[in-house]
Amino acid sequence: MFDEDCHDAERTRVTVPTLSGGPMEVDALLMKRISRSPMDKYWARAAGYPLFACAKPTYRRVLVSIDAGWRDQKGQRPCLRGLGFALEREEVEARGKLHGKDDRTGPPRFDDGSCDNEDPWYDGRSFEWTIVDTPWSGTEIPYERVLEILRNERYWETEPQDAAAWLVWTEVGPAAQAACVVERPDAIGRGLEPHFQGMRETEPRAIGDLHGYRASERLRRFANGLTLRIACLERIGRGTVEGLLAAVKEVEQRSGDGPADYRFVRVQGFRWTPDAALETVRALTLGDAERETAPVEGLRAAWVNARSFVCVELPGAERIDTEPWFYAVFLRESLDRFSHRVAGGEESRDLVRDFLRFQSRDYEIQVGETARTRYLADRGAAAMALRERDAQVEAEIDRLSHLLEVRSAERMQWVLYFIAVSGVFQTVCSYFALNDTQKGPAWRTLAVLIPLALVAAAAILWPGRKRGG
Repeated sequence: MFDEDCHDAERTRVTVPTLSGGPMEVDALLMKRISRSPMDKYWARAAGYPLFACAKPTYRRVLVSIDAGWRDQKGQRPCLRGLGFALEREEVEARGKLHGKDDRTGPPRFDDGSCDNEDPWYDGRSFEWTIVDTPWSGTEIPYERVLEILRNERYWETEPQDAAAWLVWTEVGPAAQAACVVERPDAIGRGLEPHFQGMRETEPRAIGDLHGYRASERLRRFANGLTLRIACLERIGRGTVEGLLAAVKEVEQRSGDGPADYRFVRVQGFRWTPDAALETVRALTLGDAERETAPVEGLRAAWVNARSFVCVELPGAERIDTEPWFYAVFLRESLDRFSHRVAGGEESRDLVRDFLRFQSRDYEIQVGETARTRYLADRGAAAMALRERDAQVEAEIDRLSHLLEVRSAERMQWVLYFIAVSGVFQTVCSYFALNDTQKGPAWRTLAVLIPLALVAAAAILWPGRKRGG
């Protein structure tokens, strides 16, 4: 019976997701006619086809299954994660066209947002995503359309309502054409108005459309000379989270400078978010980061460390502003610059003046005007240890300032010593130029001046000798 049913079946290779994430190819047997054998999927697996799809003689039923015990040469295990959700969305559209609306009712069978009725497509969640089955009431999707989705669509990739990423590189050349003023967002405190007034940017330069995202690049130059190169990726069409990860990696590869120094990523509005999708979002961080669940209103999850901020926003939530993160990057890089200048042996009043100007114009503790802006600013400051860095640099600058004051005082002492010696020398010269009657009173003057000069010289030289010895 099975041989009769599958003699005209399609034998092909189909891309499916692995259980751990990412795509892989498997051999598939896709039936063209209704399968009558109750053991059909086992016959297909015995023939070397781990993936099997067929229509059943029962009421508009379609079954797709994959062998849970099959592995490829790399040990990867295939699954059908996401196919049931993709077919459920297709089912809603098909029933809407047929009946004017989806005629399935009742409370959602699953409470994770993957359906809104009691009779959805079953996605195999209790069987590690190895089987997909139609609703109990059957399907209105043509069988060939089911096969088309299985063969051609990357149904396992997670499609958000919106997503974007910003990649930041430091230590780049000066932004010669940076003429555009950067406006201070309303969510940023007014105390940073002078900071934004001294900031300039170039016009964005298009990089191209990559994996469902439009990439561009611009340079931002700050008043203290620090320049950042910022690449922005914005979702277009049906860009997925997996596409964003691929686009980020491609932009970084094209840059020629390797991975970005910092990343800021926001993903918004998953209707259904399996754990694998959240793992893909987490992969956008630079280095390890602990997941924070619902850290502030409007955010579902966030991953924060010293180099990256990655968040998942709730559907319809106001977009989180990037400027607090850019500001944290500016502070960290500026403080590191001051620390490097001190460590490099620079000992000048220019360094002290630059740091005082930085503290008065650019350093602000209270950044945000809204709860989410304050959260982002505070988490960025904590992850980058900005307060600790500022205290360390301030202590280094204070020591340098004290050293400069001591050296200035020593120079002044030497000047006074030189004046005193010069005065004694001139007095002695004048004494020898006098006649005998004039030398008597002058000698009494010398007897007073010379001891005074010696006392002054001792007062000047002895503290330096004591410090040196």
